[in-house]
Amino acid sequence: NNNNNNNNNNNNTRGANLVEINSPPDATDERITEPITSTEKGDHQPSSHPSTSQQHHGGHHHRHHHHHHHHHHHHHHPRDEKQRHRLRLDRFLVDYMLRQGYFASAASLIESSHLSDLVDSDIFFASRGIVEALRNKNCGPALQWCAENRLRLKRHKSSLEFRLRVQEFVELVRTGNLEAAIAYSRKSLCPWASTNMEELQQAMTLLVMPAHPAYSGLFQASRWDELVALYQRDVYLLNSLPTEALLTWVLRAGLSSLKTRQCVAQDTAHQHCPLCRPAYRALSTELPFAPRNQSCLVCRISGDLMNEENPPLVLPNGCVYGRAALTEMARKNNGEVICPRTGDSFPFKALRKAFIS
Repeated sequence: NNNNNNNNNNNNTRGANLVEINSPPDATDERITEPITSTEKGDHQPSSHPSTSQQHHGGHHHRHHHHHHHHHHHHHHPRDEKQRHRLRLDRFLVDYMLRQGYFASAASLIESSHLSDLVDSDIFFASRGIVEALRNKNCGPALQWCAENRLRLKRHKSSLEFRLRVQEFVELVRTGNLEAAIAYSRKSLCPWASTNMEELQQAMTLLVMPAHPAYSGLFQASRWDELVALYQRDVYLLNSLPTEALLTWVLRAGLSSLKTRQCVAQDTAHQHCPLCRPAYRALSTELPFAPRNQSCLVCRISGDLMNEENPPLVLPNGCVYGRAALTEMARKNNGEVICPRTGDSFPFKALRKAFIS
């Protein structure tokens, strides 16, 4: 059990790299890259993906067998490791950009990092026109897509087509074209009566009470954004893609592995801890704290882990720091150490060693 905890602690300190957007730590990889296999297109062999092929065998040595046709180096070189982390991170970034609609930036990163075989960019580029049409208040292309994929959408119990029909009806009412709205409702909304009766009745009430606050919400512009989100979700489901960006999952895993109760309190903030920075703290508010069976002590001065090689020393005022940082400080200050928290000065010989139980 102790070994596991020590591994956990080591990963915890390396986890800081993840949030600095350098390299996700291995601990996160185990949990995160597993779902990614489902995002790859069926026509790719798993071994052609550096990041997806790693997980099924675990361990660094097995990983390497998969990479012989990718890398010319047969030894486990730190540079290869770093390149692989960088490649995986670039995949996460491309996935995020495509989902957010930053197509030019995504295309540029795909090209510069040679990622065309490792990301499902064609799915996103294909859906781009429909998203733009919806943003321009045009349901036509999305309805055509629904018709082409009707059986699969039905299997996923999608409500997209019905919502699009309601929106077209609402737009006719908005322009005051009530006769056309009634004709449209008979042809395109009535078939949904058995499954969506309540929403259907709400929409029809617009004909007589368009200004009533209970129904006027149907006129809100935000409904177009909801349609875009619903369409994108269905595209992801039909293509077996995660409904949320991979980067979001990686960040959550990294942040929650680092999150302690000290990170939340303002007065115990730590300069080397990503969670103590306002931007990351905001991202982590909904996340759980990292489970800890053993304390993991980090020196506030150096940001290094306190362990057998760098034991914790206690100042007379009760503050604790790592021996390495205090020794270095005493060397520069004629044997004196200054507590960063209180500003008090003590001779190095007054320090006592702390024992972690």
